[in-house]
Amino acid sequence: MYDKRQPYESDIKVPLIIKGPGIEENTTSDLPVINIDLAPTIISLAGLKPSRLMDGRPIELIGNKTKTERTMLVEYYGEAKDGTVDPECPWSYDKDNLAQCYPEYACKCQDARNNTFGCLRHIAKRINMKYCLFADNQSFTEMYDLFTDPYELTNIAQRVLPSVRHWYKLTLARMLACRGSENCDNPLETPSIVF
Repeated sequence: MYDKRQPYESDIKVPLIIKGPGIEENTTSDLPVINIDLAPTIISLAGLKPSRLMDGRPIELIGNKTKTERTMLVEYYGEAKDGTVDPECPWSYDKDNLAQCYPEYACKCQDARNNTFGCLRHIAKRINMKYCLFADNQSFTEMYDLFTDPYELTNIAQRVLPSVRHWYKLTLARMLACRGSENCDNPLETPSIVF
């Protein structure tokens, strides 16, 4: 209700408009970018070189824009805050795992500790996948082929080959640990997606 805390496209996609020196008017790009790319982009537009310790990479606003393959990390750490679950709400017994539950919002909680997740957003010429692993006691996994299921209605995590699921799990673990100029955008060799 207040913001975007879910791993789905409706929460993670945000339009970006940027204007600056050397950027042609009315130019659009379908290159996949994420929020951590903004600082290196602004630094590059200023004529400087981003630090090797900085996450993200400059957005290619000028020149060759043909490289569209990218594996991006989407992550969120769920909250649980003392004193934010109103005692009038029927689940105040679980107040250690919930956050921001108030009667004026029909006791709909804004967040929960088990809303901690890491996702891979994998975009390439013939791939448009999302793989998410939730940090709950069940290690719940979601996977969507966004070419055929753009609204993320059918979880295919158990339909893909175990080797494909394993590749995504390994790549996610690698990207969660990656920092700065460790070439975080280059995943392990991409598997064939087979259902």
